[in-house]
Amino acid sequence: MKKKFDQLVHQASRTIGDSKLALFEEAIHIADQYLDRKERYSVRMEYIGPALDTGNGEKAISAFNWCLNEFDQHPEQYKAAYLLWHYKAIVNEMMAFPHFDRQTIEEAMRDLRRRLLSYGFNQRYYYKIKMKYADHLGNMESMETYYHKWLAEPEDRLSDCQTCELHQQACTLIKLKRDEEAYQVAKPILEGKYYCGYTSRTTHSYFLLPLLHHNRKKEAAKLYRKGAIWINENAPYLTPYLFAAAKHIEYLAIVHRKQAISLIEKYLPVAIACSNPLKRYYFYRAIMLFYPYRKQFDIQMPKWVTISSIEKELYELAEAFDHRNGTRAFVERIQEGQREIAQLKKQYSHS
Repeated sequence: MKKKFDQLVHQASRTIGDSKLALFEEAIHIADQYLDRKERYSVRMEYIGPALDTGNGEKAISAFNWCLNEFDQHPEQYKAAYLLWHYKAIVNEMMAFPHFDRQTIEEAMRDLRRRLLSYGFNQRYYYKIKMKYADHLGNMESMETYYHKWLAEPEDRLSDCQTCELHQQACTLIKLKRDEEAYQVAKPILEGKYYCGYTSRTTHSYFLLPLLHHNRKKEAAKLYRKGAIWINENAPYLTPYLFAAAKHIEYLAIVHRKQAISLIEKYLPVAIACSNPLKRYYFYRAIMLFYPYRKQFDIQMPKWVTISSIEKELYELAEAFDHRNGTRAFVERIQEGQREIAQLKKQYSHS
């Protein structure tokens, strides 16, 4: 069975999307039945990244928890840095699922911090996670505090690449209403000087509405065209682009509603199939901008889906996140988004 296992892992390394997950899952099944714990550990660690990419966060979390338990039983047999690299992504992913309560998430963050320090790493990524968590809670003051702590801590071996760091920095500055500073930070990515997979393909989308707010419509259009190359491509799987697609739909709701319809139709089946509640929330929030125009535009949806059912699920998701977080941030963001788009449509109605 070892030969079959190796063939599956090799084949998975040359595949993408759900097919990759299926191959890894078959390999995990074989490892659990016939191979030793090191093989079970290694194949699960390889599985985590593709599971996250395809929106299967709960599968990734389950695989990681198995690995964390194995690591704690035999720490001398595995590389701590490799485990911690995955741990930071897993803690971030837990926030996207409202059934993970605040206590569980905060305990995971504390455990990550403890492990980082015990293995000689600093707190840079811990502060980054805390910054993202503050955003979930809608606490801008706390987010800014951890933003500065994150950047003040030196980079180490667990830091993300320069492109991902700049992307996160720019996105945080946008949320803090420091648009021009964000634009300057992101320039190396926007100009194609820095590149990192999906991250650099989606950075453009975060600037579309901020540029419109600052009456920079031509620059927004230019960034839209650059980002649309990736968002509209016929990739084998589109889940990594759901956030960016939502932002493109928001932009198109102002400047070109008909183009937005085709993007909604392309990504709606992807959002429905995605098991990540946070991605569904943001995509559905963008779709709801078209609710007032539902009689003017014929949006092709799966037979069992209506704009009303999307609205119902959107508010259910928002309530679930807010119940978990003890805030009203997710419900308020729906309303804030609608007000923002209405303001911008009025601003550009004669342009």
